[in-house]
Amino acid sequence: MRMIRYSCLGLALFASATFANEPEHYTAQTIAEILTELNGDPNHPKSKVNHTKGWCATGEFVPVQDSELNVPLFNQEKIPVQIRYSLGGNNWSDKSKTRGMALRLQGNDEVWTQVMLSSPINFAKTVDDFGLFFKIRLPKDGKVDQELIQKVTEEIPSFRDFAEFRKTVGVTKSLTKTAFYSVHTFWFELKDGTKVAARWYWQPEKGVQDLSEEELANTSDNFLLKNSLQDLENGEASYTLYLTFANPEDKTDDTTALWQGEHHEIELGKLTITSYDDLSCDSEVYFPAQIPKGVSPPQDPLFDARNTAYAIKFGQRAGLPDEMPRDLEKEAQGEISH
Repeated sequence: MRMIRYSCLGLALFASATFANEPEHYTAQTIAEILTELNGDPNHPKSKVNHTKGWCATGEFVPVQDSELNVPLFNQEKIPVQIRYSLGGNNWSDKSKTRGMALRLQGNDEVWTQVMLSSPINFAKTVDDFGLFFKIRLPKDGKVDQELIQKVTEEIPSFRDFAEFRKTVGVTKSLTKTAFYSVHTFWFELKDGTKVAARWYWQPEKGVQDLSEEELANTSDNFLLKNSLQDLENGEASYTLYLTFANPEDKTDDTTALWQGEHHEIELGKLTITSYDDLSCDSEVYFPAQIPKGVSPPQDPLFDARNTAYAIKFGQRAGLPDEMPRDLEKEAQGEISH
């Protein structure tokens, strides 16, 4: 197993926009504090402050043998996988669009941790923009300033582009009918020793399936667990992992950039979900910097900050006393209000 070391150095950049007429300045520490203020639950201080609603699953990944890559982890015939599905942010309604999938491929000698979203792009190009995105959503006197959010969104191109992109995507029926993307660009070693920039995605076996407008209007805020369990029972809970190689003109240091046109893609293997495991992995943290030999970290400014913020929040939760466990079944059925 190889863990890329990351540092807080260089995380504090001047923002490309202003907040309250002053330049904003963010680090992983301040971002962690903002997320705690925005999403923290005093009744459940050990709960995650981002991607709070979620549950766990177990699966098995069967790599494609003799691929173009020189990644020794893929030499195994089968790799056990731990998965945590979630909604984005602190959303508790399954009608929200953003889904997350964090997974850990647990090889014999190495571990590969992946943290993904149901969108191929992010909303922020820099650490400061990332912090600003959440800062403007902090309520003042119990109210969120929607006019400020709209104003800043129009001023920052990545915010505006992401908002426009979200209009083009639907609300998926289940987590096993959702595609998940790396967002960051990683570097992969080929059999000849060269390294190429690439992004990966997990494509569901039955394709991405969204709720129709009528279905969305007539469903409750809690349908994902039921539908996902039904997919598992029907043998439809599986994904294929694809790697998309960058073209020369593609931006590899910008998580907000969509790659356009045709690209060389290869299939890396198939993941089959074997069981849903309630909240067995809920207290764990998934570090995207945990990567295997043959894979190198991204070169964008957000990657180190993301890992550092995860470490900060995990350390804070680990130092708190135990609390009463959450009741997933009641949450999934909407019997617990948030």
